[in-house]
Amino acid sequence: MIDFLTNPWVIGIALILIQFLFARSISYIEKRSKTKDPRRNTVFFFSFCFVWIFCISINGYIFYSQKNIYIPLLIVIVISIIFCYSIWKIVNQFWKMGIIGSDAHTIEGINYENSLKLCQSQLAFHGIGASKLTTCPEFENALVRCKQGKPIRFLLLNPEDATLISAAKRAQQNSDSYHERVVKSLRTIKELKEKRDFDIHVRFYSGKPIFRLMFVDDTLCLLSGYTQLGVDDGSKLPQVHLRNSSEYNHTNSLYSSFEHYFEALWTKSTEWDFLRYLN
Repeated sequence: MIDFLTNPWVIGIALILIQFLFARSISYIEKRSKTKDPRRNTVFFFSFCFVWIFCISINGYIFYSQKNIYIPLLIVIVISIIFCYSIWKIVNQFWKMGIIGSDAHTIEGINYENSLKLCQSQLAFHGIGASKLTTCPEFENALVRCKQGKPIRFLLLNPEDATLISAAKRAQQNSDSYHERVVKSLRTIKELKEKRDFDIHVRFYSGKPIFRLMFVDDTLCLLSGYTQLGVDDGSKLPQVHLRNSSEYNHTNSLYSSFEHYFEALWTKSTEWDFLRYLN
């Protein structure tokens, strides 16, 4: 009996069953739970990782004691397949919605310069004044690459909106400072449009901005939110990367939702004539 229990094959099969049954139990709990509390996912994930490490460690002991590489190797492969499949199920639920990545802080991830470098054929932006883009050395290069694609669109906050004055006061700056920043950005856009004959369209919306959206090549959306304008420059806010999943037959992606939001706001916003606010 002792020999049977210490047999490496028996131990190996037991480890595989432990990994498999633990994965199945987590799946069962998630499906049967009445509360569906997503806050438990972190506990499930680290528990699953702990079981995997435990099984791999026992398997390492088998290799050390038996001096046989084939049994432990087979066990590692099977256990790892179960582990990877379970992790893939966790990740795939985000991929199906179009969420393919995120940055804890925009400035440390796909920042303003890197986002412009990604633009090869299309660029649409929704924000306050696009000043972080227009002051970037890569801005003109991105517009050049997008020149032969769809029209380049900027959906910006009206320079006369009271939100800019409130933001300037909150930042303890001159009341016109944010307005001037937006106007400077508009001037750069106008100069590049005339200088390089870019097909650029600019429209203004009013009211407190909710999202900062940047659409790249009709395949990627960089999404971040606004808290209080004037408190910080927004570069330390989290950012989510959304893929256009319609090309993968996933029409219910978050990309589509924010694309519809952009188009709806664009339709009811005021078109800029590239003259007003610059005189």
